Amino acid sequence: ALHAKYEALVRAIRPVLPEVDAFHKALYVVYHTYAVEKQYDKIRAAAADLVAKAEAAAKATLPARLAAKAEAYKTAVAELVEAAKALDAAGKAHDHDGMEKGVDVLHTKYQAVEAVFN
Repeated sequence: ALHAKYEALVRAIRPVLPEVDAFHKALYVVYHTYAVEKQYDKIRAAAADLVAKAEAAAKATLPARLAAKAEAYKTAVAELVEAAKALDAAGKAHDHDGMEKGVDVLHTKYQAVEAVFN
């Protein structure tokens, strides 16, 4: 358990994949600020960037030491891309409930991607 917590701290400083880290940085603001404050225009504006960052993460190659986790990563990140696209669609439709749910689903899918590395 101690080693797992240490690994998590190291990932905060040196993430496994820069593309996943870039996605997380964008999601963090949306999840912890825009969604909490119900800033729908800002969520809508950020959604396309989240799609692009999720797609970049999907194209990323895992380091050789994580090759055994490639299939799990591929599955998790594909679901992340779909969730980002759903959020973007809700934003374009000005569906506030859809955006709120979409942010929550996207956050859950991001956590599933991170769990691959645990």
